[in-house]
Amino acid sequence: MSARRVPSRQRLEGLTAVVTGAGMGIGEAIARTFAHEGARVVIAEVNEAAGRSVAEAICSSGGEARFLRTDVRNEDDVAATIDFAKANWNRLDILVNNAAIALPDRDKLTSLAPDLWDEIVNVNMRSVFYGMKYAVPEMIEGGGGTIVSIASIGALSGAGGTFAYGATKAAVIKMTMSAAANYAAHNIRVNAIAPGMILTPLSRRSMSDKSEAEQEAAFARLQPLRRCGRPQDIADAALYLAGPESTFVTGQTLVVDGGLVMAGRAGIMSDIGAAPDE
Repeated sequence: MSARRVPSRQRLEGLTAVVTGAGMGIGEAIARTFAHEGARVVIAEVNEAAGRSVAEAICSSGGEARFLRTDVRNEDDVAATIDFAKANWNRLDILVNNAAIALPDRDKLTSLAPDLWDEIVNVNMRSVFYGMKYAVPEMIEGGGGTIVSIASIGALSGAGGTFAYGATKAAVIKMTMSAAANYAAHNIRVNAIAPGMILTPLSRRSMSDKSEAEQEAAFARLQPLRRCGRPQDIADAALYLAGPESTFVTGQTLVVDGGLVMAGRAGIMSDIGAAPDE
């Protein structure tokens, strides 16, 4: 058996990536990891202060990044973001559909307001459609590319309190499979990641009555692996799916959850208001 090939350079050297919702949490970790691995990254974020801060931090550490205010609910904004990547670096190689919202305390079937349903659908699902719609033609023109969308283990369980959220994340998995099948012949790989309970700034906010150490301990106790999930865990999975080690992987959903689904405990996410964030 031949030895595993180890890249002799940065895994994403010379590639251009767009990461939506990259101003904090999982999106920020993905953007920073991609830049560290040589990618030129568009920080597509609706929060201008957060997005600029991440782009500046990447550049200060020797990476290459540009910020563009992007409302992923708006088709024109998403199209402009893809154009922005092309205008700056003349190519698009990677799209990460990460931007999302989750409101477990208000996302229950019998009390879910139609306007909240529309908001969750627009941010979590419609944005992925827009991203794929405008990224795919550029990737075809460039000879291939990679799309990674952030789903959730909420798509794999019937957890209460996440009716619309779970539905949109299940749709992300379906769109991933369909796009992968439709564009494999164009050397475009499309995969998803289903995070479990990840300790992000937003999930910390839901436990603001506890210290940071107490928050981490609370998350760790719930995990079969007995440690809390962190944004970097998802960023590492995204790097794998976007990088050279996964060139024969497409149409898949990689579950990164510390064993929650395996243990039949995915429902505890909604019990404490936890979900992947931007």
